[in-house]
Amino acid sequence: MPMGPALETLNRPPAECLREGMDWPQASDMPDGGAIEECAITSRSAREAPLSPAIHVSSLSRPVDVANGAPVKELLGTPEDVLRLFSASDAILLVDPETICIQAASEPAARLYGYSVAEMKGMRCATLSVAPEALPMLCRDVVAGAMTEATRIHRRRDGTLFPAEVSLSAFQCNGRHLLLAVIRDASARVEAERARRESEQGFRAVFENAIDGITIIDSERFTILDVNPAFCRVMGAGRETLIGREVLDFHPNLPPERLEGLFSHIQTGQPLHLTDIRMRLKDGRVIYIDMNAFALRFNGQSCVAAFFHDVTERRNAEQALKESEARFRRVVEEMPVLFNAMDDKGQIVLWNRECEKVLGYTAAEMVGNPAAWERVFPEKAYRESVLQYAVAAGHDFRDKEIEVTCKDGSKRVISHCVVSGRIPIPGLAAWSVGVDVTERRRMEEAVMESVEQERLRIGQELHDNLGQQLTGIGMLAKKLATQLTQASSPQSESAQEILDLIRQAHTDARDLSRALAPLELDEAGLTEALWNLVYRVGRTSDVACDFNRSGTGTLCDSRVATQFYLIAREAVTNALKHSGARHLHIHLALKEERATIRVRDDGKGLPERWQYGGGLGLRIMRRRAQSIGGELIINSCPQGGTIIVCAVPGWNPP
Repeated sequence: MPMGPALETLNRPPAECLREGMDWPQASDMPDGGAIEECAITSRSAREAPLSPAIHVSSLSRPVDVANGAPVKELLGTPEDVLRLFSASDAILLVDPETICIQAASEPAARLYGYSVAEMKGMRCATLSVAPEALPMLCRDVVAGAMTEATRIHRRRDGTLFPAEVSLSAFQCNGRHLLLAVIRDASARVEAERARRESEQGFRAVFENAIDGITIIDSERFTILDVNPAFCRVMGAGRETLIGREVLDFHPNLPPERLEGLFSHIQTGQPLHLTDIRMRLKDGRVIYIDMNAFALRFNGQSCVAAFFHDVTERRNAEQALKESEARFRRVVEEMPVLFNAMDDKGQIVLWNRECEKVLGYTAAEMVGNPAAWERVFPEKAYRESVLQYAVAAGHDFRDKEIEVTCKDGSKRVISHCVVSGRIPIPGLAAWSVGVDVTERRRMEEAVMESVEQERLRIGQELHDNLGQQLTGIGMLAKKLATQLTQASSPQSESAQEILDLIRQAHTDARDLSRALAPLELDEAGLTEALWNLVYRVGRTSDVACDFNRSGTGTLCDSRVATQFYLIAREAVTNALKHSGARHLHIHLALKEERATIRVRDDGKGLPERWQYGGGLGLRIMRRRAQSIGGELIINSCPQGGTIIVCAVPGWNPP
């Protein structure tokens, strides 16, 4: 068993301690607060009893008469005969009080000190004691009639020290006095007492310094026996004021039989846990506490230890949170825009009244329903793309138009705004607000269709009328220039200049006509128009522009081709005006799963917070992409510049 620091030092030979510079233990280091010479010595006088006559050892059946202090007049026999009276497990020494030498030793005593029985016979007791100078007086006191019980520090053969409990009594053997010493190794007891003291000190430290309030309650009288400082702070009273008060003083509305039932439950060995207990303090304040209680022994009596945690602030915060949540829900329910939110499993957790009004589905039909989104987006591919886009980490977006299916089967277009990545709400994977823009989109499409028709008409007029007229004028001018040249007229040069100007005007009119009505109803028309766009950029600016095409698909939809060209032209125009780019690249990709037109520049990139404003050109491009079921993506390039992409999934008709 481990021993304290003092005993660990005593168990080492003194010579080794001196060599290593270790201090020999002082009195304050020893168990029970005693000194090395004797630890907690207690003495008692021999009981007043008549001496028995001389008894021969062979007539004794047990050693109790001697070991327990019943005095006898004399024992007859040798010291070894006396030892045979004791149990084979007792460590016994018979000592001559005059020479203070051992006359006989039992086998357990020899093993305890590390000697043989023969080696201990005749050994001076000073060999085993660390305080030999106290032995003569001790022996005289025992011979005089005192029976001494003490804990002393003894030395083994190997030099180690240990605490020994020694009981000494005197008797006569063959006409001379002998001392009977019953010895027990007290190391385990001393170590246990040290551990107990440390445990008590640790408990007291925890008790005094705990953050939560702790009180010890008498389980029979229900009165407070002890409280810690934290409990005093919670109750707003001093320790001397609280000790002795009854539990019912703090819970006047608690029936006594209920209190008895709680304490009986605790005494069965089952801990008790109560939450949100209402307590009224001396100053009239009401607080709320959580309590854990269990049974224990305190100063030898049955008690209950109760731990109190003040939850008043937490309870008030929870109440304030509930009120705030109620206000938030009311705002969400009454706002004139669609508001919905979903958790990390993709299930709807919020569905306000505007959602019910526009889509026709009630909150009861949608919230917590795993099949809710299937009602709104019946087409699986479109539904998965919308939901994936909505829950993508940090993927906030504004004014994304999504087509939904209402309960009556009609289609509506909702312009959504998602900022859950920038403004997260605990418990919600994504949340969004939306506005029904179905009617607005119809009007915009009608306006765009009208504009497109007018644009095509003007382009056609330029081609059919102005172009033809310029062609005719050019032919007349050429004829006139030829005649003047043949006549060697000095006006021939002027006529040639007029012819050149007419040709240039015809070229400009043709380019303008192609810009307004650029496409045939096939892919070739789009490719030709993009090459013409590259040519005009190179002819009218210092910016280098190139074009390439990839993919094996074939574009047959004239609506997609038209909007692709107009988006590319708008992107090029914006880059020339605002980016300061030196190079532009146009890329057309036709794959089976999607068609893509991409315009990239090496300019200064997008300004900060451009998505919260944006010019008319960006809004027009986004509207054109939406009109063909596509998505417009605008980003700054990592290496600098801006990239604009319009992608149309499932563009290739069957």
